[in-house]
Amino acid sequence: MTSTSTVFVSYARGDRPFVRDLVARLRESSIDVWVDADIPGGSRWDDEVERALKACTKFVVVLSPESVASINVKDEIAEALDRKVPIVPVLLRECDVPFRIKRLQRFDFSAGHEDFGGLVAALGEAPRAAMSEPSIAAPPAGQSTLAPLASVVYARLLKLRAIGDDPMSDQRQLDEELWFLGEEIASYEQALAKQPDAAHAAAVNHTRRYVVEVHDLSALTELLDEFARLRQFA
Repeated sequence: MTSTSTVFVSYARGDRPFVRDLVARLRESSIDVWVDADIPGGSRWDDEVERALKACTKFVVVLSPESVASINVKDEIAEALDRKVPIVPVLLRECDVPFRIKRLQRFDFSAGHEDFGGLVAALGEAPRAAMSEPSIAAPPAGQSTLAPLASVVYARLLKLRAIGDDPMSDQRQLDEELWFLGEEIASYEQALAKQPDAAHAAAVNHTRRYVVEVHDLSALTELLDEFARLRQFA
């Protein structure tokens, strides 16, 4: 399988031996990986890291007590979240996972475990630019654009709940639906900029904050109720 993603790997220095081996195996599996060991001699480390963060389409963070205490790792996680880059946590050793990524699906590489195949599958899927964009039909002339958008998001949330409830579903399905939801919420936000509405804005903000950004599927029931009401009003 050939990856079309560029994967940034964030880790603590103490985990370098594990990361070196992981990166080598990912590259053998045709995953395009960037790690700070690739920085040429004489280059400014912070400039190269920032450039790689801007270019990446996936972000792997290796979780350990050392990495969650690292200022550099925390900064890199924050930057990935700000840029809405999909984050893929790899658990190396049990630790206090940062709050903002605590609900993300983790790939377990702790003692006695190794989900390398699952990790490769998650990293090898098409990046956002290569995925088909959701199609949102334009409403009839004179009709509010917000109710149709609410219907689109409502349907997407239903799919996400079904995936979350299905023990046979995989992370790739969840990631794909979350990406589509992010695109639909972005379209919704553009419509709200032209047609402000407090109720729609609140529902959209909650969806972005709890589902798009931190993947908190426990918020789906409340959000479905909100969008069920909003989609009824043109």
